[in-house]
Amino acid sequence: MNGWSVMERLKDNPETRHIPVHFMSAVDQSMDAKKMGAIGYLLKPVSMERLTDAFKQIEQFLTRTVKNLLIVADIESHRQKIIELVSEEGIQVHQETKIESAFQNLHTVTYAARHGEASRSRVVRD
Repeated sequence: MNGWSVMERLKDNPETRHIPVHFMSAVDQSMDAKKMGAIGYLLKPVSMERLTDAFKQIEQFLTRTVKNLLIVADIESHRQKIIELVSEEGIQVHQETKIESAFQNLHTVTYAARHGEASRSRVVRD
């Protein structure tokens, strides 16, 4: 089984989707990995320093107590259903009805969705 299949299985299962995944590969598919929910991506060959940084990033992700989630949906009932599905202790839900305000929200709330930042958050768009 390749890494992409493992990632798909982890992220599709509610019991394992919270597990952080950091890819290391000889082929640059970092955008695909991040779209699937990876917290990072390293291109081989990997130096010991970059490997150490990757493990620090994973550790920071695991020790972060509150994770931010931005939900963008213009229909109230859809937003509420998504919130019901993902709500649990340690998740701070932020809601927006328009994509423009969601992008503004991304600049004011730390979602840390880019490589090299403290943790991984998701944007769910209806």
